[in-house]
Amino acid sequence: MGMIESAKSMAERVRAKEVSPVELVETALAAIEQHNGELNAFVSLREEEALVEAREMADQIAGGVDPGPLAGLPLGVKDLSDVAGMVTTFGSRIHFNDPPAEADCDEVAALRGAGAIVLGKTNTPEFAWSGYTNPPLFGPCRNPWNTERTPGGSSGGSASAIASGMVPLATASDGGGSIRIPANFSGLFGLKPNLGRLGNPKSGGWQFFSVSGPLTRTVEDAALLLDVTAGPVAGDPFVLPPAGLSYSEVIEGEPWKGRVLSCPNLGWGILDPETERQVTSAIDRLGEIGADVEEIARVFDDPSQWWITLAAADGAYSQGSDIDDYADLYDPQLFMQLQLGRSVTRESYQQALEKRYEACAALDILLGDDTLLVAAVTAVPAYGAEGPHPTEVAGQPVPPTGFTRTYPFNFTGNPAVSIPCGMTGDGLPVGLQVIAPRFREDLLLRFSRAFEQAWPWELSPMAAQ
Repeated sequence: MGMIESAKSMAERVRAKEVSPVELVETALAAIEQHNGELNAFVSLREEEALVEAREMADQIAGGVDPGPLAGLPLGVKDLSDVAGMVTTFGSRIHFNDPPAEADCDEVAALRGAGAIVLGKTNTPEFAWSGYTNPPLFGPCRNPWNTERTPGGSSGGSASAIASGMVPLATASDGGGSIRIPANFSGLFGLKPNLGRLGNPKSGGWQFFSVSGPLTRTVEDAALLLDVTAGPVAGDPFVLPPAGLSYSEVIEGEPWKGRVLSCPNLGWGILDPETERQVTSAIDRLGEIGADVEEIARVFDDPSQWWITLAAADGAYSQGSDIDDYADLYDPQLFMQLQLGRSVTRESYQQALEKRYEACAALDILLGDDTLLVAAVTAVPAYGAEGPHPTEVAGQPVPPTGFTRTYPFNFTGNPAVSIPCGMTGDGLPVGLQVIAPRFREDLLLRFSRAFEQAWPWELSPMAAQ
Protein backbone atom coordinates (compact mmCIF):
# COMPACT_ATOMS: atom_id res chain seq x y z
CA MET A 1 0.00 0.00 0.00
CA GLY A 2 1.32 3.43 -0.89
CA MET A 3 0.60 6.81 0.62
CA ILE A 4 -1.74 7.92 -2.18
CA GLU A 5 -4.85 6.65 -0.39
CA SER A 6 -6.76 9.30 1.57
CA ALA A 7 -5.54 9.90 5.11
CA LYS A 8 -8.96 9.29 6.60
CA SER A 9 -9.28 5.95 4.80
CA MET A 10 -5.84 4.85 6.03
CA ALA A 11 -6.65 5.74 9.63
CA GLU A 12 -9.98 3.93 9.47
CA ARG A 13 -8.20 0.79 8.27
CA VAL A 14 -5.71 1.04 11.12
CA ARG A 15 -8.53 1.39 13.66
CA ALA A 16 -10.29 -1.60 12.08
CA LYS A 17 -7.07 -3.65 12.43
CA GLU A 18 -6.88 -4.14 8.66
CA VAL A 19 -3.41 -2.59 8.52
CA SER A 20 -0.80 -1.96 11.18
CA PRO A 21 0.69 1.43 12.10
CA VAL A 22 4.06 -0.26 11.62
CA GLU A 23 3.16 -1.05 8.00
CA LEU A 24 2.20 2.57 7.37
CA VAL A 25 5.40 3.94 8.88
CA GLU A 26 7.57 1.43 7.04
CA THR A 27 5.81 2.20 3.75
CA ALA A 28 6.28 5.94 4.28
CA LEU A 29 9.96 5.54 5.13
CA ALA A 30 10.45 3.42 2.00
CA ALA A 31 8.77 6.13 -0.10
CA ILE A 32 11.02 8.76 1.47
CA GLU A 33 14.05 6.62 0.68
CA GLN A 34 12.84 6.31 -2.92
CA HIS A 35 11.87 9.91 -3.65
CA ASN A 36 13.48 12.31 -1.20
CA GLY A 37 16.90 12.30 -2.83
CA GLU A 38 15.33 13.85 -5.91
CA LEU A 39 12.65 16.00 -4.28
CA ASN A 40 14.33 17.17 -1.04
CA ALA A 41 10.98 17.37 0.74
CA PHE A 42 12.22 16.10 4.11
CA VAL A 43 15.24 17.75 5.73
CA SER A 44 15.46 15.59 8.88
CA LEU A 45 13.97 12.30 10.04
CA ARG A 46 13.26 10.45 13.30
CA GLU A 47 13.01 6.96 11.82
CA GLU A 48 13.76 4.82 14.87
CA GLU A 49 11.55 6.84 17.18
CA ALA A 50 8.67 6.66 14.68
CA LEU A 51 8.99 2.88 14.38
CA VAL A 52 9.04 2.49 18.17
CA GLU A 53 5.90 4.63 18.46
CA ALA A 54 4.22 2.63 15.68
CA ARG A 55 4.96 -0.66 17.45
CA GLU A 56 3.63 0.72 20.73
CA MET A 57 0.46 1.85 18.98
CA ALA A 58 0.03 -1.56 17.35
CA ASP A 59 0.19 -3.15 20.80
CA GLN A 60 -2.38 -0.68 22.12
CA ILE A 61 -4.75 -1.41 19.25
CA ALA A 62 -4.37 -5.14 19.84
CA GLY A 63 -5.36 -4.46 23.44
CA GLY A 64 -8.54 -2.63 22.43
CA VAL A 65 -7.31 0.97 22.66
CA ASP A 66 -8.46 3.42 19.96
CA PRO A 67 -5.52 5.75 19.14
CA GLY A 68 -7.78 8.38 17.62
CA PRO A 69 -9.01 9.64 14.24
CA LEU A 70 -5.48 9.91 12.79
CA ALA A 71 -4.45 6.46 14.00
CA GLY A 72 -1.00 5.51 12.75
CA LEU A 73 -0.78 8.17 10.04
CA PRO A 74 2.80 9.17 9.17
CA LEU A 75 3.19 12.92 9.58
CA GLY A 76 5.67 15.47 8.24
CA VAL A 77 6.12 18.69 10.20
CA LYS A 78 7.04 21.95 8.48
CA ASP A 79 10.38 23.07 9.88
CA LEU A 80 8.89 26.12 11.55
CA SER A 81 7.19 24.05 14.26
CA ASP A 82 8.63 22.39 17.32
CA VAL A 83 8.78 18.61 17.64
CA ALA A 84 10.15 17.36 20.93
CA GLY A 85 13.71 16.12 20.46
CA MET A 86 14.21 17.76 17.04
CA VAL A 87 15.91 21.02 16.09
CA THR A 88 13.64 23.67 14.57
CA THR A 89 15.83 25.43 12.01
CA PHE A 90 13.26 27.68 10.29
CA GLY A 91 15.23 26.80 7.15
CA SER A 92 18.02 29.07 8.41
CA ARG A 93 21.74 28.59 8.93
CA ILE A 94 21.35 30.79 12.01
CA HIS A 95 19.39 28.08 13.84
CA PHE A 96 20.97 24.90 12.45
CA ASN A 97 22.90 24.26 15.68
CA ASP A 98 20.13 25.24 18.08
CA PRO A 99 19.30 22.74 20.84
CA PRO A 100 16.42 20.32 20.16
CA ALA A 101 12.95 21.43 21.18
CA GLU A 102 11.90 20.30 24.64
CA ALA A 103 8.24 19.87 23.73
CA ASP A 104 5.87 19.69 20.77
CA CYS A 105 4.14 22.86 19.66
CA ASP A 106 0.37 22.92 20.22
CA GLU A 107 -0.51 21.82 16.68
CA VAL A 108 1.88 18.87 16.68
CA ALA A 109 0.69 17.87 20.15
CA ALA A 110 -2.91 17.86 18.89
CA LEU A 111 -2.03 15.77 15.84
CA ARG A 112 -0.05 13.28 17.91
CA GLY A 113 -2.84 13.15 20.45
CA ALA A 114 -5.17 12.08 17.63
CA GLY A 115 -2.83 9.24 16.62
CA ALA A 116 -0.42 10.70 14.04
CA ILE A 117 3.23 9.60 14.11
CA VAL A 118 5.87 12.23 13.30
CA LEU A 119 8.46 11.04 10.76
CA GLY A 120 10.46 14.23 10.42
CA LYS A 121 10.71 17.86 9.35
CA THR A 122 9.82 19.17 5.89
CA ASN A 123 11.68 21.77 3.86
CA THR A 124 10.70 25.44 4.02
CA PRO A 125 12.26 28.67 2.72
CA GLU A 126 14.22 30.60 5.31
CA PHE A 127 11.73 31.92 7.89
CA ALA A 128 8.93 31.05 5.42
CA TRP A 129 9.61 34.18 3.45
CA SER A 130 9.02 33.16 -0.18
CA GLY A 131 6.68 31.44 -2.61
CA TYR A 132 9.31 28.86 -3.58
CA THR A 133 11.30 26.57 -1.29
CA ASN A 134 15.05 27.00 -1.68
CA PRO A 135 16.66 27.75 1.69
CA PRO A 136 20.46 28.18 1.62
CA LEU A 137 20.63 25.69 4.50
CA PHE A 138 18.98 22.75 2.71
CA GLY A 139 18.70 23.65 -0.97
CA PRO A 140 15.73 23.51 -3.33
CA CYS A 141 12.68 21.36 -2.81
CA ARG A 142 11.27 20.07 -6.09
CA ASN A 143 7.81 19.51 -7.48
CA PRO A 144 6.96 15.82 -8.12
CA TRP A 145 4.96 16.82 -11.21
CA ASN A 146 8.11 18.31 -12.76
CA THR A 147 11.32 18.29 -10.77
CA GLU A 148 12.61 21.38 -12.55
CA ARG A 149 9.74 23.32 -10.96
CA THR A 150 9.00 24.42 -7.41
CA PRO A 151 6.19 22.92 -5.33
CA GLY A 152 5.68 26.46 -4.04
CA GLY A 153 6.33 27.97 -0.66
CA SER A 154 6.52 28.33 2.06
CA SER A 155 4.99 24.90 2.77
CA GLY A 156 6.80 23.44 -0.24
CA GLY A 157 8.37 20.49 1.55
CA SER A 158 5.04 19.43 2.99
CA ALA A 159 3.35 19.73 -0.42
CA SER A 160 6.06 17.75 -2.20
CA ALA A 161 5.98 15.04 0.48
CA ILE A 162 2.20 14.59 0.23
CA ALA A 163 1.95 14.89 -3.57
CA SER A 164 4.72 12.32 -4.10
CA GLY A 165 3.15 9.84 -1.70
CA MET A 166 5.84 9.98 0.98
CA VAL A 167 3.28 10.75 3.69
CA PRO A 168 -0.49 11.26 3.82
CA LEU A 169 -0.24 14.25 6.17
CA ALA A 170 2.10 17.18 6.76
CA THR A 171 1.67 20.46 8.57
CA ALA A 172 1.47 23.77 6.71
CA SER A 173 0.95 27.45 7.44
CA ASP A 174 -0.08 30.46 5.39
CA GLY A 175 0.98 34.08 5.90
CA GLY A 176 0.80 35.22 2.27
CA GLY A 177 -0.26 32.11 0.36
CA SER A 178 2.00 29.46 1.86
CA ILE A 179 -0.70 26.76 1.93
CA ARG A 180 -2.60 27.77 -1.20
CA ILE A 181 0.40 28.31 -3.49
CA PRO A 182 1.87 24.83 -2.79
CA ALA A 183 -1.58 23.27 -3.12
CA ASN A 184 -2.03 25.05 -6.45
CA PHE A 185 1.37 23.97 -7.80
CA SER A 186 1.23 20.41 -6.44
CA GLY A 187 -2.31 19.24 -7.23
CA LEU A 188 -3.47 19.26 -3.60
CA PHE A 189 -6.30 20.75 -1.57
CA GLY A 190 -5.17 23.57 0.70
CA LEU A 191 -7.23 25.47 3.26
CA LYS A 192 -6.08 28.70 4.88
CA PRO A 193 -8.46 28.99 7.83
CA ASN A 194 -9.69 32.28 9.18
CA LEU A 195 -6.99 34.12 11.11
CA GLY A 196 -7.19 32.79 14.67
CA ARG A 197 -8.99 29.55 13.89
CA LEU A 198 -5.90 27.62 14.99
CA GLY A 199 -4.23 29.17 17.99
CA ASN A 200 -0.60 30.22 17.49
CA PRO A 201 1.27 31.75 20.43
CA LYS A 202 4.51 32.00 18.39
CA SER A 203 3.68 34.22 15.44
CA GLY A 204 7.28 34.76 14.34
CA GLY A 205 6.54 38.28 13.16
CA TRP A 206 3.47 37.41 11.09
CA GLN A 207 0.84 37.80 13.79
CA PHE A 208 -1.44 39.82 11.53
CA PHE A 209 -1.46 37.26 8.74
CA SER A 210 -0.26 33.73 9.45
CA VAL A 211 -2.36 30.72 10.39
CA SER A 212 -1.74 26.98 10.22
CA GLY A 213 -4.12 24.86 8.18
CA PRO A 214 -4.70 21.65 6.23
CA LEU A 215 -2.77 20.72 3.09
CA THR A 216 -4.19 17.39 1.94
CA ARG A 217 -5.20 15.12 -0.92
CA THR A 218 -8.92 15.41 -0.26
CA VAL A 219 -11.49 17.78 1.19
CA GLU A 220 -12.50 15.04 3.62
CA ASP A 221 -8.94 14.87 4.97
CA ALA A 222 -8.85 18.66 5.40
CA ALA A 223 -12.10 18.65 7.36
CA LEU A 224 -10.74 15.92 9.62
CA LEU A 225 -7.50 17.82 10.25
CA LEU A 226 -9.38 21.01 11.05
CA ASP A 227 -11.52 19.13 13.56
CA VAL A 228 -8.36 17.87 15.27
CA THR A 229 -6.32 21.09 15.29
CA ALA A 230 -8.74 24.04 15.45
CA GLY A 231 -9.18 25.81 18.75
CA PRO A 232 -7.65 28.29 21.17
CA VAL A 233 -4.24 28.08 22.81
CA ALA A 234 -2.85 30.17 25.64
CA GLY A 235 -0.97 33.25 24.55
CA ASP A 236 -2.58 34.01 21.18
CA PRO A 237 -4.41 37.38 21.26
CA PHE A 238 -6.08 36.74 17.90
CA VAL A 239 -7.45 33.26 18.62
CA LEU A 240 -11.12 32.51 17.90
CA PRO A 241 -13.43 30.58 20.22
CA PRO A 242 -14.24 26.97 19.26
CA ALA A 243 -16.44 26.78 16.16
CA GLY A 244 -18.97 24.56 17.91
CA LEU A 245 -19.33 22.17 14.97
CA SER A 246 -17.67 19.21 13.31
CA TYR A 247 -16.28 20.07 9.89
CA SER A 248 -16.30 16.36 9.03
CA GLU A 249 -20.04 16.30 9.67
CA VAL A 250 -20.59 19.57 7.81
CA ILE A 251 -19.30 18.17 4.51
CA GLU A 252 -21.60 15.15 4.81
CA GLY A 253 -24.66 17.37 5.21
CA GLU A 254 -26.89 19.05 2.66
CA PRO A 255 -25.09 19.62 -0.68
CA TRP A 256 -23.84 23.15 -1.20
CA LYS A 257 -25.52 25.63 -3.51
CA GLY A 258 -25.36 29.39 -3.44
CA ARG A 259 -24.10 32.70 -4.78
CA VAL A 260 -20.58 33.01 -6.21
CA LEU A 261 -18.76 36.13 -7.35
CA SER A 262 -16.21 35.60 -10.13
CA CYS A 263 -13.13 37.78 -10.51
CA PRO A 264 -10.23 35.64 -11.77
CA ASN A 265 -7.50 38.30 -11.47
CA LEU A 266 -9.15 40.20 -8.55
CA GLY A 267 -9.29 43.27 -10.75
CA TRP A 268 -5.62 44.01 -11.23
CA GLY A 269 -2.65 42.69 -13.15
CA ILE A 270 -2.70 39.88 -15.69
CA LEU A 271 -2.83 36.09 -15.70
CA ASP A 272 -0.84 33.59 -17.71
CA PRO A 273 -3.14 32.46 -20.56
CA GLU A 274 -3.06 28.76 -19.58
CA THR A 275 -3.77 29.55 -15.95
CA GLU A 276 -6.60 31.86 -16.92
CA ARG A 277 -8.03 29.22 -19.27
CA GLN A 278 -8.16 26.55 -16.57
CA VAL A 279 -9.57 28.90 -13.94
CA THR A 280 -12.29 30.34 -16.17
CA SER A 281 -13.20 26.85 -17.39
CA ALA A 282 -13.70 25.77 -13.80
CA ILE A 283 -15.80 28.84 -13.05
CA ASP A 284 -17.93 28.23 -16.13
CA ARG A 285 -18.83 24.78 -14.75
CA LEU A 286 -19.97 25.95 -11.33
CA GLY A 287 -23.61 26.19 -12.35
CA GLU A 288 -23.60 22.38 -12.50
CA ILE A 289 -23.18 22.20 -8.72
CA GLY A 290 -25.77 24.84 -7.89
CA ALA A 291 -23.78 28.07 -8.16
CA ASP A 292 -25.42 31.34 -9.11
CA VAL A 293 -22.34 33.01 -10.62
CA GLU A 294 -22.00 36.76 -11.03
CA GLU A 295 -18.95 38.36 -12.64
CA ILE A 296 -17.45 41.42 -10.96
CA ALA A 297 -14.68 43.72 -12.21
CA ARG A 298 -12.79 44.30 -8.96
CA VAL A 299 -12.77 43.14 -5.36
CA PHE A 300 -10.78 46.01 -3.85
CA ASP A 301 -7.58 47.86 -4.68
CA ASP A 302 -4.41 45.78 -4.67
CA PRO A 303 -3.18 45.84 -1.04
CA SER A 304 0.34 44.61 -1.83
CA GLN A 305 2.04 47.82 -0.67
CA TRP A 306 0.33 47.66 2.70
CA TRP A 307 0.70 43.91 3.16
CA ILE A 308 4.44 44.20 2.44
CA THR A 309 4.72 47.13 4.87
CA LEU A 310 3.21 45.17 7.76
CA ALA A 311 4.89 41.86 6.93
CA ALA A 312 8.35 43.38 6.45
CA ALA A 313 8.16 45.50 9.59
CA ASP A 314 6.93 42.64 11.75
CA GLY A 315 9.49 40.27 10.24
CA ALA A 316 12.33 42.69 10.96
CA TYR A 317 11.13 43.19 14.52
CA SER A 318 10.95 39.43 15.13
CA GLN A 319 14.54 38.95 13.91
CA GLY A 320 15.83 41.70 16.17
CA SER A 321 19.59 41.96 16.58
CA ASP A 322 20.14 38.78 14.53
CA ILE A 323 19.92 40.96 11.42
CA ASP A 324 23.22 42.59 12.41
CA ASP A 325 24.82 39.69 14.24
CA TYR A 326 24.27 37.13 11.46
CA ALA A 327 23.98 39.33 8.37
CA ASP A 328 26.17 37.04 6.27
CA LEU A 329 24.07 33.96 7.12
CA TYR A 330 20.74 35.23 5.78
CA ASP A 331 19.50 34.50 2.29
CA PRO A 332 20.32 37.73 0.37
CA GLN A 333 16.73 38.26 -0.80
CA LEU A 334 15.42 37.82 2.73
CA PHE A 335 18.07 40.16 4.10
CA MET A 336 16.88 42.86 1.69
CA GLN A 337 13.31 42.40 2.92
CA LEU A 338 14.43 42.66 6.54
CA GLN A 339 16.29 45.88 5.78
CA LEU A 340 13.14 47.16 4.11
CA GLY A 341 11.20 46.27 7.25
CA ARG A 342 13.60 48.26 9.39
CA SER A 343 12.96 51.34 7.26
CA VAL A 344 9.17 51.31 7.77
CA THR A 345 8.08 54.47 9.58
CA ARG A 346 5.46 54.66 12.31
CA GLU A 347 3.26 56.66 9.95
CA SER A 348 3.53 54.05 7.16
CA TYR A 349 2.76 51.24 9.58
CA GLN A 350 -0.32 53.02 10.90
CA GLN A 351 -1.48 53.82 7.37
CA ALA A 352 -1.13 50.14 6.45
CA LEU A 353 -3.31 49.18 9.42
CA GLU A 354 -5.94 51.68 8.28
CA LYS A 355 -5.83 50.26 4.74
CA ARG A 356 -6.33 46.82 6.22
CA TYR A 357 -9.52 47.94 7.94
CA GLU A 358 -10.74 49.41 4.64
CA ALA A 359 -10.06 46.17 2.75
CA CYS A 360 -11.77 44.09 5.44
CA ALA A 361 -14.83 46.32 5.33
CA ALA A 362 -15.00 46.17 1.53
CA LEU A 363 -14.83 42.37 1.52
CA ASP A 364 -17.35 42.04 4.35
CA ILE A 365 -19.84 44.12 2.38
CA LEU A 366 -19.14 42.23 -0.84
CA LEU A 367 -19.53 38.72 0.60
CA GLY A 368 -22.11 39.25 3.31
CA ASP A 369 -22.85 36.07 5.27
CA ASP A 370 -22.89 33.40 2.58
CA THR A 371 -21.43 34.56 -0.76
CA LEU A 372 -18.22 33.03 -2.10
CA LEU A 373 -15.57 34.65 -4.30
CA VAL A 374 -13.61 32.64 -6.89
CA ALA A 375 -10.30 33.65 -8.47
CA ALA A 376 -6.94 32.36 -9.59
CA VAL A 377 -4.50 31.24 -6.90
CA THR A 378 -1.46 32.43 -8.81
CA ALA A 379 -1.00 34.26 -12.08
CA VAL A 380 1.35 31.55 -13.37
CA PRO A 381 1.90 27.79 -13.10
CA ALA A 382 4.81 26.41 -11.06
CA TYR A 383 8.08 28.16 -11.92
CA GLY A 384 11.73 27.19 -11.38
CA ALA A 385 12.63 25.18 -8.29
CA GLU A 386 15.48 27.49 -7.37
CA GLY A 387 13.45 30.67 -7.89
CA PRO A 388 13.19 33.57 -8.12
CA HIS A 389 9.57 34.66 -8.21
CA PRO A 390 8.46 35.54 -11.75
CA THR A 391 9.08 39.13 -12.76
CA GLU A 392 6.93 38.80 -15.89
CA VAL A 393 3.51 37.30 -16.59
CA ALA A 394 2.50 36.70 -20.21
CA GLY A 395 5.48 38.79 -21.30
CA GLN A 396 4.47 41.78 -19.18
CA PRO A 397 6.52 43.01 -16.20
CA VAL A 398 4.86 42.59 -12.81
CA PRO A 399 5.70 43.82 -9.29
CA PRO A 400 7.18 41.42 -6.68
CA THR A 401 3.72 40.20 -5.66
CA GLY A 402 2.38 40.04 -9.22
CA PHE A 403 2.80 36.27 -9.51
CA THR A 404 0.15 35.49 -6.88
CA ARG A 405 -3.40 36.39 -5.84
CA THR A 406 -3.24 34.93 -2.33
CA TYR A 407 -1.88 37.65 -0.03
CA PRO A 408 -5.02 39.87 -0.17
CA PHE A 409 -6.85 37.31 1.96
CA ASN A 410 -4.07 37.16 4.51
CA PHE A 411 -4.40 40.94 4.61
CA THR A 412 -8.12 40.60 5.43
CA GLY A 413 -7.88 37.31 7.35
CA ASN A 414 -10.71 35.57 5.44
CA PRO A 415 -10.68 31.79 5.01
CA ALA A 416 -9.67 30.65 1.53
CA VAL A 417 -8.84 27.44 -0.31
CA SER A 418 -7.04 26.19 -3.39
CA ILE A 419 -8.74 23.21 -5.01
CA PRO A 420 -7.34 21.40 -8.09
CA CYS A 421 -9.26 22.40 -11.21
CA GLY A 422 -7.12 21.55 -14.25
CA MET A 423 -3.75 21.02 -15.89
CA THR A 424 -1.61 23.11 -18.20
CA GLY A 425 -0.46 21.74 -21.52
CA ASP A 426 2.91 21.05 -19.86
CA GLY A 427 1.26 18.81 -17.28
CA LEU A 428 1.33 21.20 -14.31
CA PRO A 429 -1.61 21.42 -11.89
CA VAL A 430 -3.75 24.55 -11.64
CA GLY A 431 -5.98 25.35 -8.69
CA LEU A 432 -9.08 27.47 -8.18
CA GLN A 433 -9.01 29.86 -5.24
CA VAL A 434 -12.24 30.20 -3.29
CA ILE A 435 -12.70 32.82 -0.58
CA ALA A 436 -15.47 32.82 2.04
CA PRO A 437 -16.92 35.40 4.42
CA ARG A 438 -14.96 35.63 7.64
CA PHE A 439 -15.31 32.63 9.97
CA ARG A 440 -17.07 30.52 7.28
CA GLU A 441 -14.70 27.58 6.80
CA ASP A 442 -17.83 25.43 6.90
CA LEU A 443 -19.12 27.13 3.74
CA LEU A 444 -15.77 26.69 1.99
CA LEU A 445 -15.60 23.01 2.84
CA ARG A 446 -19.17 22.35 1.68
CA PHE A 447 -18.46 24.08 -1.64
CA SER A 448 -15.15 22.26 -2.02
CA ARG A 449 -16.75 18.90 -1.29
CA ALA A 450 -19.36 19.53 -3.99
CA PHE A 451 -16.65 20.61 -6.45
CA GLU A 452 -14.48 17.59 -5.66
CA GLN A 453 -17.37 15.15 -6.04
CA ALA A 454 -18.40 16.69 -9.37
CA TRP A 455 -14.86 16.78 -10.79
CA PRO A 456 -12.68 14.31 -8.86
CA TRP A 457 -8.94 14.93 -8.92
CA GLU A 458 -7.56 11.45 -9.51
CA LEU A 459 -4.19 12.29 -11.03
CA SER A 460 -0.86 11.65 -9.34
CA PRO A 461 2.59 12.93 -10.33
CA MET A 462 5.11 10.55 -11.83
CA ALA A 463 7.13 10.58 -8.61
CA ALA A 464 4.21 8.96 -6.81
CA GLN A 465 3.74 6.11 -9.28
